[in-house]
Amino acid sequence: MAAVGGLGEVNSVSDLERKLAEINIPWDEIAPAHIYEWLDVYSKSHGTSPELLLAGILPCTSALIGNTTVKLFDSFREKGNLFMLGLAPSGAGKTPACNIGCVRPLISYLEQRIDRSVLVDETSSNGLFNHFVNFQRGAAGECVPVLCIDEGYTFLSKLISTSKSASHTCLTMERMCKLYDGDYWYAVKGSKGKRVGVQSARMSMSTFTTPRRFLTDIWRKVVACRNGLADRVLIMYQDCHQLEIEEMEQCSSDIQQGPLKGLGTVYEHIYTEHNQENPVEYTLTASARELYIKYCKGKTSMSSSVGAFNPECNAKTGKNALRLALNLHVLWHRLDKALNQLAGPTPTAVSESTMNMALTLHDTLLAFGGVAETVRVHF
Repeated sequence: MAAVGGLGEVNSVSDLERKLAEINIPWDEIAPAHIYEWLDVYSKSHGTSPELLLAGILPCTSALIGNTTVKLFDSFREKGNLFMLGLAPSGAGKTPACNIGCVRPLISYLEQRIDRSVLVDETSSNGLFNHFVNFQRGAAGECVPVLCIDEGYTFLSKLISTSKSASHTCLTMERMCKLYDGDYWYAVKGSKGKRVGVQSARMSMSTFTTPRRFLTDIWRKVVACRNGLADRVLIMYQDCHQLEIEEMEQCSSDIQQGPLKGLGTVYEHIYTEHNQENPVEYTLTASARELYIKYCKGKTSMSSSVGAFNPECNAKTGKNALRLALNLHVLWHRLDKALNQLAGPTPTAVSESTMNMALTLHDTLLAFGGVAETVRVHF
């Protein structure tokens, strides 16, 4: 029997699952009310939840903004790509969240209009390398792919494999860290030893799996490796809530009668605005910048809505907080314009209000990750 930093007694993985279920996304603190209402109705119309849907939408947004940066100061500019992992029991809506948040609006809508490949489901090292070499660059500049997997256990198992044969064919944890950071990716090929590759290979990731096997088989090994991947991945958990068919039908009707029926047009606007000849650069307002710096130093007066377990922000997780601010700024503005049927560009300065939303969301996702990390010690 063990007590874990504010988690109470933990005797089994089931206890950890219950602790994960006790952490709730404080929607009133991370999204404008009308945007949350749309996410809630749209997700329920397809048998999933706004939490799992967000775990698909944010990585897609982070890929579609391409080479966009947010500037903290002259020598500190952060890119936007995110790695998110949605944990939920069977029947909670992982597959529909992946489909309506990633696969359908990208493949059936956006890619048809831009004639470029954004979504990838290729999890082999060679396959993804070839994707970057063949498709990364185009007339609009760097294209950041997003890896979307609705059942990611096999992919994650291969990721942590230590076999030599797997390391030559599968992505490794070290390569995933490099794909988050946007490092170069080169290989020497052919009899003449020609070097081929790209100067910057960045990727976003949205993958889903069930919590039990992930906690016992995968995550404890990722954390134990201490190679930085655990700090780069944001974990979202959603318990299973059975939706009545009548509620789904009503939500579907509400969506069809509203101004926004899906994410395709939203993604198209995000992509078009951010994949121009010159990369877009966002800045922080003075108050947003002050709040972020205080947050990274642990000196904010923000009240936490995520319960007792609230891990400290560090240099790596602080990057994710800034990336969340960038992506929420773009996504919330574009959803607001779509719902209100407005046109116009996204403002180039991230406000203190949006920064507050991003830091609250970041704290919540850190709390999910903190609970998950206790398996390394106790199981």
